[in-house]
Amino acid sequence: MKYHEGDPVPEGYVLNETPMRGLMTGGIIAIGVPYLTGLVIGGVANFENQGGWIAIPVAGPWLTWGLRKRDCFNTGCDAADNQAANQLVRTMLVLDGAIQGIGLAMTIMGVVFTRTELLRSDLATVQTILPTKIGREGYGFAATGTF
Repeated sequence: MKYHEGDPVPEGYVLNETPMRGLMTGGIIAIGVPYLTGLVIGGVANFENQGGWIAIPVAGPWLTWGLRKRDCFNTGCDAADNQAANQLVRTMLVLDGAIQGIGLAMTIMGVVFTRTELLRSDLATVQTILPTKIGREGYGFAATGTF
């Protein structure tokens, strides 16, 4: 049930903070689609000219853009089509990096900024996620609660 700040909490309900799932989902899609597209295009091109950096989400397009050889810029490249292709790749890398960066910001905002909802107390869960030791030498996270 929706809750407006300052309203009384009805009997049998508790306040529950939830992340903004729509913002998180949109952010994950905004990271994933250009990331996977870049991987496919980079793979088709055999990850030439520093293309292997594209495998790093968000930072990869910027690293690839910055480390690429600029064969046709300010060197008098003779082949106009080669220069145009290089410019197209660099433009696509900027778009890829910008969209992934925006997606990362959206995902973080979806996690950090929450909304308050009313939840029936009989359905309320007490959830805790804590670091824990697993086995003799392993570590991980454990989720506890009532379900």
